Amino acid sequence: MRYPSGEKMRNIDRSLLLLIALFAAVIAGCSQVKQVVPEEVITVISRREDRFVAARIQKGREHEREADYVEALRQYKIALTVDPSSQEAREGKNRVEASLSRSAEEHFRKGLDRKKQGRYEQARQEFLTALRFRPDYVEAQEMIVSLRQPQVKGYVVHRIQPGESLSLLAATYYGDHRKFPIIAGYNNLSDAAVVSAGQEIKIPELEGFEFSSHKAYQKKQGGDGSGEPVQLQGGEPYSNLEAVDQVGTCRELGLELYREKRYEEALAEFNKVLSARPNDKVALEHSYQSYFEMGMTLYAQKDYLAARDQFRLSLQYKKDCQKCHSYIKKSEELYKALHYKQGIRYYGKERLTEAITEWEMVRAVDPKYKRVEYYINKAKEMLKRLEDLREELKEGSVEKESEVL
Repeated sequence: MRYPSGEKMRNIDRSLLLLIALFAAVIAGCSQVKQVVPEEVITVISRREDRFVAARIQKGREHEREADYVEALRQYKIALTVDPSSQEAREGKNRVEASLSRSAEEHFRKGLDRKKQGRYEQARQEFLTALRFRPDYVEAQEMIVSLRQPQVKGYVVHRIQPGESLSLLAATYYGDHRKFPIIAGYNNLSDAAVVSAGQEIKIPELEGFEFSSHKAYQKKQGGDGSGEPVQLQGGEPYSNLEAVDQVGTCRELGLELYREKRYEEALAEFNKVLSARPNDKVALEHSYQSYFEMGMTLYAQKDYLAARDQFRLSLQYKKDCQKCHSYIKKSEELYKALHYKQGIRYYGKERLTEAITEWEMVRAVDPKYKRVEYYINKAKEMLKRLEDLREELKEGSVEKESEVL
């Protein structure tokens, strides 16, 4: 057996001492870390934190230069979470928040102008943007609600035909399938996805959501196309409109964030939708897509285990997703191969502690993967021998000192 050189022995000693010190720090508790952890460990940790904070501040600046203030704010907040005393991060946060507030106010005013002009859809988009820039903008939220509470001018009765859904009716009458919550709310349907052939549904014509064409009034009753044209009838109170609006606002905001690839923020909005309507197809589909896209990003970065977890989350929203199952398997295989090979490389360089760490990461995922158990035991045995050798060397040094005395 080849024993390590004196320099390598010192490195091994230092690594072992650091590991022991860190373990003792965990046991002692955070309040006693400085008493237990050597100063050199604290210095290393501090330097890593400094680099992390600096990197986040740099990213914040880059997004700020690109006028992406929402992402810039997120980066500055992360930096402040790690180092609350960072003056640079705090100044950046304050600067960006001021810019976001100005932008929110500008979009809010545009929304008011669009509303006065009767351009309700454009007004709603402006208010949504203002709300995204300033989530606590109460006036913008109220305006979005007000746009969803117009007067009911009238309604037509539509008998559901085989294969029809509320989304299809919304596309037919309003020219936009995403307006199906209007129909669901007007008919007090708790689940917009559950309609059946022969069921009569009232389609309201609302201020700001006029029918897309007068052809809608000529919709025929009956599966064979026979029957009298459905006429516009007097309106009724829209009792469930406010609840529909809250869900619809979250859905629309989630879709906007999804299109901008802000998947985590989009998921937060879709979760609000699903908490009220667990079977909402739009929220389910885009939640699945959001987790999958985040998984693909991590997969490309070779963060395979984190990617696997995102693909697993995708399956919660789409259980029959075959590509999710495929990428879960690929991610685990690549993760195991990566850390197994890294362990081999460390082992060859006699960096035994690091080799063991790599192999234990593999074993945690798959205890039967290749010869991982054998290599862990072998490396631990070698470490034990090195420890025994150190003890012998220490004893030898004591004996020599005794002889000199």
